[in-house]
Amino acid sequence: MICGPTATGKSGFAIKAAKIFNGEVVSADSRQVYKDMDVVTGKDIWGGAPPITSLIRWRGRLLQYYLIDGVKVWLYDVVAPDEPFNLAFWGECARLVMNDISKRSLLSIVVGGTGLYIKSLLLPLGDVAVPPRMDLRAKWKDKTPDELLIILNQIDPRRAAQINISDRRNSRRLLRLIEIALAKEKGSNLPIIDPVPGSVLTLGLITLKEKLYGLIDQRVDDRMRANAIEELAGLMKRGYDLNLPSMSSSGYAELMNYYLGKESISQACQKWKNSEHAYARRQLTWFNKQAGVNWYDVSEPDWFERAVGKISQWYNGAGT
Repeated sequence: MICGPTATGKSGFAIKAAKIFNGEVVSADSRQVYKDMDVVTGKDIWGGAPPITSLIRWRGRLLQYYLIDGVKVWLYDVVAPDEPFNLAFWGECARLVMNDISKRSLLSIVVGGTGLYIKSLLLPLGDVAVPPRMDLRAKWKDKTPDELLIILNQIDPRRAAQINISDRRNSRRLLRLIEIALAKEKGSNLPIIDPVPGSVLTLGLITLKEKLYGLIDQRVDDRMRANAIEELAGLMKRGYDLNLPSMSSSGYAELMNYYLGKESISQACQKWKNSEHAYARRQLTWFNKQAGVNWYDVSEPDWFERAVGKISQWYNGAGT
């Protein structure tokens, strides 16, 4: 597993590690699963070859992979922007792909900044198996966070009292908690998603916050030059709703005001950078609470060699 905050070069490191250790990469990113959302979400496929269809079947469709610098990268472009997708679905895909990689005696390298995706492969989780309630999402899509919190408190007051300030302001998160609370209220025999079998090594890439912000700002500028605005315009012309979970991703949400003529491009770009800064802080808070992560500061000159040495030691059975 390769984790850490955005813009630390996780995907690039994963590709290099896959070439060294004869592996394949599995993306653990909750936004890169959507098709046609490439530039803003940071897929490393800009101007590259189209995806290749595999023989791995998931929910009536065949999963795809991209060949990036000769390495297979899985779990980009799993669903369309208006299709439902959640952690449980990603877990199914990840396990199918990792099982296939294992059968071919190769190393799975899971990489991403979506902390819960990473955690779902390491620990048994129950709530993620609760299926989404599309009827409730449609019925309550216009309710405010305060209204949803009242509903949650009526169903599960203990959970309502435990959630943090950020979740209290997040309608999608509150709807998800209501779905879980309703499933438990009905006494559903919910399955537990088990961790992946076998030995796991987790590496985290990090750097000082000031340097991280600089990396983020440079990456946003690069994505603007790579036609992020044009990508958003194309999605809007195809009729994708602004309220879709996929469209709430950092970048799309901020550029929307420019697209609608409400802000200048410089204002929208700066808001995108600020949003990415805030996201990185949340990632740092999350990953700092996770045990067993071997951290490497990407600003140090020898971090790559030390990280590769750690993988080599683990992969050769000398210890974790």
